[in-house]
Amino acid sequence: MLTTREAATIRAALRYWSEEMAPHGSSLSSAYFDQIVDRPMSPDEIKKLIEQFNAAQLRYLRLGALGTDAESWLLKKSVLPDATDVDRIATVILPAAPGTSGPTTAPS
Repeated sequence: MLTTREAATIRAALRYWSEEMAPHGSSLSSAYFDQIVDRPMSPDEIKKLIEQFNAAQLRYLRLGALGTDAESWLLKKSVLPDATDVDRIATVILPAAPGTSGPTTAPS
């Protein structure tokens, strides 16, 4: 489950990457990839990704213990307070509706 704190860390890491790593090209950044990447993202591509991530909304979905059955398919704005240890919570990142922008998280 991706928490709001973790989402904030991802946004910060993307901004850092865009400002400090991407301008130097793949020679400096290649050591940070855990998979071979033919062409790392450019600073402009990263900025677009940041904008998309900032406008997206986090939603949560409770899965059954086996992770195969989604409970009622209703996406929740906050972590389900009655989730148990056997529940698995999936994080869904929804893109912003066209023409809108918004925070990555809804108020708790």
